[in-house]
Amino acid sequence: TGGWVDQKLGYEHLRRAADRGHSLAMTFVGDQHLKGKWVDKDRFSGVEWYRRAMPRLQELAERGDPMAQVQYGNMLEEGLGVAANLQAAVDWYHQAAEQGHPAGMTEYGRQLETGKGVEANLEEAVRLFTAAAEQGHADAMGELAGAYYRGEGVEKDLSLAAQWCRRGVKINDPWCQAELGTYYRRGDGVTRDFDQAAQLLRKAAEGGDNWANYSLGRLYLDEDYAGRDERRGFDYLRQAADLEEDDAYSGIASCYYNGRGVEQDYEEALKWYRRAADEAGEGNAMAWVGSMYADGEGTEKSAEEAIKWYRKAADENIAWAANNLGALYARGDGVEKDDEEALRWFHKAAEMGSATAMDWIGDFYDDGRAVEEDNAEAVNWWKRAGEAGDTNAMERLGSRYAGGYGGVDEDGEQAVYWFKKAATEHDRLWSQFRLGEIYAEGEIRTRDDAEALKWFRKVAATPVEKDNRDEIGKAENWIGLMYESGRGVAKNPSEAVRWYQRAAENGDGTAMYNLGRAYRHGIGVARHRQQAIDWYTKAKSEARYDIRKLAEKELQELDADN
Repeated sequence: TGGWVDQKLGYEHLRRAADRGHSLAMTFVGDQHLKGKWVDKDRFSGVEWYRRAMPRLQELAERGDPMAQVQYGNMLEEGLGVAANLQAAVDWYHQAAEQGHPAGMTEYGRQLETGKGVEANLEEAVRLFTAAAEQGHADAMGELAGAYYRGEGVEKDLSLAAQWCRRGVKINDPWCQAELGTYYRRGDGVTRDFDQAAQLLRKAAEGGDNWANYSLGRLYLDEDYAGRDERRGFDYLRQAADLEEDDAYSGIASCYYNGRGVEQDYEEALKWYRRAADEAGEGNAMAWVGSMYADGEGTEKSAEEAIKWYRKAADENIAWAANNLGALYARGDGVEKDDEEALRWFHKAAEMGSATAMDWIGDFYDDGRAVEEDNAEAVNWWKRAGEAGDTNAMERLGSRYAGGYGGVDEDGEQAVYWFKKAATEHDRLWSQFRLGEIYAEGEIRTRDDAEALKWFRKVAATPVEKDNRDEIGKAENWIGLMYESGRGVAKNPSEAVRWYQRAAENGDGTAMYNLGRAYRHGIGVARHRQQAIDWYTKAKSEARYDIRKLAEKELQELDADN
């Protein structure tokens, strides 16, 4: 709180100077009224202070006072107490920069960086930021850190970005504290350190940096943070939003949507996504508004509204919005089915890097939708999708190479490559099971029982849910077979029966047959005719066709033996 008290006292001192007619102090007081810092937020009072300062500032600027030139430029740029005039503002910044004034170099550098009122020149902007930062100007240090972080006008270097933030932190600059705290939160250019992040962000927030409140909110919502507190995270986001930090709007929407730190409320989520879209122009928020209209979440389902918002988001280069537009037309979901329009949007999304859209394009070529059927081209698109991270494409390719159909020859190496990519990078259960099968069967790849058992055990260790029981049951049955025959593990019939039992409980018909076989022949358990009949009977109704036929044969033999 010491920094807060010091700044509050500083404000009171400058307010007294403003009352005595000090023009620069007037602009400071006006700025505090505009921001609502140390005083109630009041735009009228803020502009009035600037208006009172304007004549004297203009006079000083025209006499060549560089600080006055910067402040007068700020007024002209923002239209504070004077008609807005960006070109005139840039000219005043330039004059101050020519005199080597750090604030002038920083402001003119910002214009060069954005191309506002002057032709963009990123390299010159960095030169000016560096010169100002070397004079100890905190704003310039922050701008220079940002340039290194983004790689604009200079080679991207997160470590140097962090170094410049540290220099700003040493002179207690709240923006640099917030930025460095965020680097520690993300692990950008520094070793990730949540405690260091929290310390810096709190200090920045106390110093009046509202973005620090937003970053603190993100910190407390981070699942990797040992001190995670979702309610506290939500409260920090609200605090940032209440002070008009528009980065916080989508974060609040996400909290309402997912029920994190607050009760789930789709209507509130939609309201905040709309605010992020309308006020901040955030493309991702536009896409979320489209998605909620498409699914009828927090509002009446409306394909028309969904398309409108998806189009807006796509115009902001949001790839998943363009992909979702394509999916609406491909499925005819609330709109007339239109494969050509769908493909057009999928191509737009793919150009933006959407792996899902690439997978869709592969489907269209494979099925001959809106294009001539071309299995080879489908495979090419699935490869692009798979390398970009789409797991459906990876598993589709794995299956085709394993079976040698649909535009590819059988290729065990390629099958394993794609299944392993899905299994290891995305923890896909079905791919893990297929790897186990490939190594256990040894048909398209050299048999490797130890490798097969490794993958089957990984599948079997997965918590059972409704949609994964099939793969888990099959893997457990395979483990039973390997224990029964001593493949990749010491032979242990009783352990085999235990695995068959687990597999049968997960609905695997082959395991039911194997249990019937175990009880009939005394494999790992005492012979038990009725148990054998019961398990064969279950297999007869639950197993695949060839196993059902085997179970019927076993039942007939048991009946004949009776």
